[in-house]
Amino acid sequence: MNTFLTVVLYMIGVCLLSVNAGMCRKEYKAASLTKDSSHAVQCNNTHCYCVWKDGMRIGNYNVPLASRADMNCKCAWDKMEFEKTKRVGRMFLCNKKGGYKRIQCLGSICYCADKNGERIDDLQVPIGALSSLHCPKNR
Repeated sequence: MNTFLTVVLYMIGVCLLSVNAGMCRKEYKAASLTKDSSHAVQCNNTHCYCVWKDGMRIGNYNVPLASRADMNCKCAWDKMEFEKTKRVGRMFLCNKKGGYKRIQCLGSICYCADKNGERIDDLQVPIGALSSLHCPKNR
């Protein structure tokens, strides 16, 4: 008989409850929020993940626990919120930590962006010439 898993959300984290075994094992530590308390990151013993308001993982944004610094999940959250509107024309280019990559695109135009996804200069190129866009690493 297959083990049936039910996800039980607690205020301090997520617990996977095995109905057959009657056991509960801690999967995540409590969510840690960024300064504006809107973009959640949860960690287990080895990795950290971007999570949505309900504590469920967003996409495949995760890093080893030791690489947790600077993980803000802002791009992952912004992407999810935009997708819920059912609009099109915006690409969210997120890094593995759920933050914004240096290059972002809106419609058919791409530009250099800061860590919040905001344009940092007037340089922009058509999406077809994306490889010619060189953005600074320090932003």
